[in-house]
Amino acid sequence: MYLKIFLTISLLSLFAISTLSSVVHAEPGKAYLFMTPPMYVAKETGEVFNVAVNISNVENLHSVEFAVSYNTSLLDVDHVTQGAFFPLPPRSRFDFEKNVSLGSVKVKMSLADLEAPRSGDGDLAVISFKVVQGPLTPCASCPLFLGQILLLNSALTPINHDSVGAMYFWKSMQPDPPLGGRLLDLYTQKGGKGPNEPGGEFVAGEMVYLISRVTYNDYPVQQKLVVFEVRSPLNETVVILVAATDQDGFAQISFRIPNIPSSNGTWTGISVVDIAGETVWDTINFRVYLSLSASISPLSASILVGQSVTFTSTVSGGYTPYGYQWYLNGNPVSGATSASWTFTPTASGIYYIHLKVTDSKANTAQSDTARITAATVPVGGYSVPIQVSTKAEPIIPYIALIATLTAIFTKLRPKTKRKR
Repeated sequence: MYLKIFLTISLLSLFAISTLSSVVHAEPGKAYLFMTPPMYVAKETGEVFNVAVNISNVENLHSVEFAVSYNTSLLDVDHVTQGAFFPLPPRSRFDFEKNVSLGSVKVKMSLADLEAPRSGDGDLAVISFKVVQGPLTPCASCPLFLGQILLLNSALTPINHDSVGAMYFWKSMQPDPPLGGRLLDLYTQKGGKGPNEPGGEFVAGEMVYLISRVTYNDYPVQQKLVVFEVRSPLNETVVILVAATDQDGFAQISFRIPNIPSSNGTWTGISVVDIAGETVWDTINFRVYLSLSASISPLSASILVGQSVTFTSTVSGGYTPYGYQWYLNGNPVSGATSASWTFTPTASGIYYIHLKVTDSKANTAQSDTARITAATVPVGGYSVPIQVSTKAEPIIPYIALIATLTAIFTKLRPKTKRKR
């Protein structure tokens, strides 16, 4: 997708960056100033947003001056606070001046006399803007231009530097066509070169490379700072990184897509650069799917030889359609290529079953392994014991009574005479 240049205004919300990595392809001894987030869309009048002015790759910094210009018909500076790169007063001096007539706010900061100069990366200041009026047009935009920069080292010698501002939009982003030979093309390693081209498809957990080609009148622009922002399907900023263009005008960053459910959907990459005094930007969309996963049920069963057990599968993530292959004891089962499979053992033993799923991009996933025990019916069948319930009453008194009567009968029998 090609660059878009806006000559009207843009808003930014603060994205808290805890650490800033060094600029990729940074020129030795050159500091880089940039604003984060690089792009913001305002929704209503009275809305307050923050923009951080960051510095990277600086060495031996003692004092800083810079100004941020804005459109006073749309925005007002609410307040300015010092960032964390310099220590707080009295170990440093911090001041800002708002000039409404010029539409700018100027920031000055320096270290106290006994403080050692600072090197590395960090945020210099945070500027809070307030939306004072919404334009009549559906979409208005303008750069928050970062200029009048002066960086001094401990010897009060100027430090070489480059900078890039940010963009503010009202309601929505509706870019203008390229202007004046300035061109920024943002794409991924899977696609997106040229206007209105998608950036390809990815799986959660995969590495994404965002590449920006910066040219001016078809010539590569070297050593220009490019700010990259990546937003999730929930429109949340996931990462902001910076890189400088190489000798061919390319700047590149990379990040790994979080392997979480909310990663599923359309992601947006944003790139911003200043070319010949104008803020230029481009966006690209790319689709993210969840990582391919597969499970089967049941995972255990005990059956008889000749009986059957039916396995079902649950597959998620990856790229549809899916291909299925069931395995028995580590070997693929011929013809078992559906989402479910019925197993009927012909001999006793323990059997192990798993499923392998392949998506349309040749990604694969394997389920957990099920354990099936098959037993043989014994010859003659099973003997089933029959239990007869007995009355739980004592029988000893009855036995004793019978024994007594038998003894009496036996004793009287000889005395009985038969009459003739």
